[in-house]
Amino acid sequence: MKLSSGIRTTLRVFSAVLAIVAALGYFSHVRAQSGVGAIRVPLRPLAPLSTVPVPPVFGLEGIVNDKTAAIELGKALFWDMQAGSDDIQACASCHFNAGADSRATNEVNPGQPGGDNSFQLGVSFNGAAGPNYHYNPGTADAGFGGYHDGDFPFHKVADVNNNTTEISDVNDVSGSQGVFSTNNAQVTVTGGQVDNSGSNTGAGSGGANAPKCQHEANDGGDDEPGSEPKISIRGGRGTAAPVRSIGGGSTGSTTCVAQPEALQITTRTSVETDTSVPDPVFSYPDPDDASKRINTRRTTGRNTPSAVDAVFNFRNFWDGRAQNTCNGVDPFGNRNAGTHLLVQEPDGSLGGALVNMENSALCSQSLGPITSSTEMSADGRNFHDIGRKLLARKPLARQMVDPTDSVLGALSSSPDRGLKTSYSDLIQQAFQPEWWNDSRHICAGPDGSAVAVIIQGQSCPASTQEYSLMEFNFSLFWGVAIQMYESTLIADQTPLDQYLEQQQSYTLIGDNNKNTYTIQLQPGITPNTISIIGLNPTLDASDQDFYSFDDGFGNVRGLGVDAGTVNYATGTLTLTFSDPPVSQVPVRINYSVGAVPMTPGQLRGLNLFQTKAGCVVCHGGPELSNAAVGTVGPVPVERMIMEDDSARVYDTGFYHIGVRPAAEDAGLAGTDPDVGLPLSQAEYLREKVCQGGFETVIVPGRRGDGLSPAPMNCADDIARTGFFKTPQLRNVALTAPYFHNGSELTLEQVVEFYNRGGDFNTVPEVQYMDPDIEVLGLTLQDKQDLVDFLRNALTDQRTVNQAAPFDHPELFTPNGHPQSSNGYPVDKDPDHPGQAKNNFVEVPATGTKGGKPLPTFLDNLLHPPAPSSPPPSAVPGGGASGGGR
Repeated sequence: MKLSSGIRTTLRVFSAVLAIVAALGYFSHVRAQSGVGAIRVPLRPLAPLSTVPVPPVFGLEGIVNDKTAAIELGKALFWDMQAGSDDIQACASCHFNAGADSRATNEVNPGQPGGDNSFQLGVSFNGAAGPNYHYNPGTADAGFGGYHDGDFPFHKVADVNNNTTEISDVNDVSGSQGVFSTNNAQVTVTGGQVDNSGSNTGAGSGGANAPKCQHEANDGGDDEPGSEPKISIRGGRGTAAPVRSIGGGSTGSTTCVAQPEALQITTRTSVETDTSVPDPVFSYPDPDDASKRINTRRTTGRNTPSAVDAVFNFRNFWDGRAQNTCNGVDPFGNRNAGTHLLVQEPDGSLGGALVNMENSALCSQSLGPITSSTEMSADGRNFHDIGRKLLARKPLARQMVDPTDSVLGALSSSPDRGLKTSYSDLIQQAFQPEWWNDSRHICAGPDGSAVAVIIQGQSCPASTQEYSLMEFNFSLFWGVAIQMYESTLIADQTPLDQYLEQQQSYTLIGDNNKNTYTIQLQPGITPNTISIIGLNPTLDASDQDFYSFDDGFGNVRGLGVDAGTVNYATGTLTLTFSDPPVSQVPVRINYSVGAVPMTPGQLRGLNLFQTKAGCVVCHGGPELSNAAVGTVGPVPVERMIMEDDSARVYDTGFYHIGVRPAAEDAGLAGTDPDVGLPLSQAEYLREKVCQGGFETVIVPGRRGDGLSPAPMNCADDIARTGFFKTPQLRNVALTAPYFHNGSELTLEQVVEFYNRGGDFNTVPEVQYMDPDIEVLGLTLQDKQDLVDFLRNALTDQRTVNQAAPFDHPELFTPNGHPQSSNGYPVDKDPDHPGQAKNNFVEVPATGTKGGKPLPTFLDNLLHPPAPSSPPPSAVPGGGASGGGR
């Protein structure tokens, strides 16, 4: 039978999404006639995280059918070790502890983002340093908070208050270990299961469920009868996008309409077969054959950010490459203009689908690591193959799932491993049927794009691979489901949140004339809980005309208040303002009465956070990050005076703070691999301005810098080199090491870094530097209070205890490699030639009520965990890592 196309010239665009891009999307263009006053940095003071709704995802309406099922699917996929090419590496392998990675062995990258492949921190071997290193923590009494005499901090100074006193420097990165260097050969499915999606990965066969097809010739076509049909898929960013033709032959089209029928389900499984490839960096010479290498697991070039609260980020990853718009295929959103998904149209035909889901940075982020040859995948593996592999597997087959798991408990196979359902069933429940329900198969070319559609009994053309619709669209299911699950990981029950929730509020309305006011608040005010903040909507919180706090001794100090006193017992507050408060701008007075969930030291630390330490300038708003949707959505770029006194435009929420020289990691100055566009939104917009157009991009400026909102100019200087996203801070005590390169071990070291004005606030860097990075002059008491606040007031105990929503399945996570008995840096794995044996750490499953807290990064440094037994095989008869090599 002749191949049938089955793919109509069609474009699936979610118009509801596109309609709001101008307001909430990534490209905030404003017509010139709107006026410069229409653009401003939003006023977002500190507030409980519970007051911030989960950013609504626009575009899910035509995709998700059941949100509960989507969350179940997402949690299973996130924790499933079978997702990695090695049947070991899960998303959770790098995000298992408070959403981050607390392993301390084989976590060093030599600095590859800057082109350095030579380890400075590593196992000593043949006069050099190599991988599989366990960090040296140092000693508990060395420096403020201890541990300054080990490997951390990577940049050491003789005087911790002076960044010009360098005594040693390491440009290595503390990342996360991923997979061995391998090439993907194939995914083989055995068993011949036919599920309700029409997927049949066993031997092809015709039958009553085969679709009815009709070929329609193009008028004027001159192709010979019997020639192969051409498939046309419309691609691009909108309805005016060009048509892209794939294949060759007839210019006619073939419409195939599926004929539903009950299908038999039988058992099947899959094996992923990969080939080991020598890695020149993450390896050692084979002691038995100098021409060969023994690979260790590769390590990422950046520190792992936490997945907890990440739903509030406008973009994800340190360099923001995971776009706010998710295309269901890769991290690069609507920069990728192709239609890489297929959908069943109402008439039964299959059409190319363009997906644009807004506020979906988690979806975009999840689509990166799973195909990364460093993090989770053999090189060359695509999402269709991942779908083929997992759809033939029992979910979480290698792992126990607690029967009280808050999401998966009802599906647990306990006391056996895994779930008593299939990924196919979960997808069918979670997603609209037009994305998976079709008995035809797609023939995909080497680049993963659809070349032809066949019915049962037909074969795909040479050099193509055959997939069911569910397998072909697996990237969409993966990205959306993991986003739905991660959106539940919100740490909003910290002492800070509880404190902010119970605060009282008084609003002062000035009369435009009077400077001094006596205000009667409730009696019994708790010291250090009074804040006086202006509510000028044209300014962000830290730029308000009035920004003052009480000092715990009855005095009110800060911006805009010349004198202020409070009688805590009676509640009488007297304020003398520098300028008369005006009636148009209210002044909010917050305070607490009686017992509060934070200690006096933590309250002092909170005040320092907002004032002398300057943390709130970057870690603003309820999310404690200027990179949050609530701040970036309305204002994606801003103009400010940089450290060298030049005005530059930068991406809101991204800063160069002097952790490392900008040349070592371009950060936001990088480009996306799809079309080579700048990762920097500011640079992207500048280039658009240079190309011309009918819209003017208005960029807000900081009033304190003397900068008013003004149009972006083609000649604008963009600050982006070495810029990284501002992380959120809840649970920061659990997510060491710190910064994008993991160079600081403790929060004490982080506070010292900021107090001395960063490590590389030098002449070559000032053109990039955030001007707020300066010497702070914190006292020892200040430092202790600030650390107390960060460590204790920002920790959600549910996360510590791994209780719902932070409960999870069992996980066996790789933790470096054992040495050989003769002391060689690694021991060969006889089951996988070219690779070192694995050490594992077992993370036990927890249920709704949680379990024993996991060791922190420092705990693992001081007391390396004993290796656990290898995880059970996912494949009947397979080895510890499932498939062959």
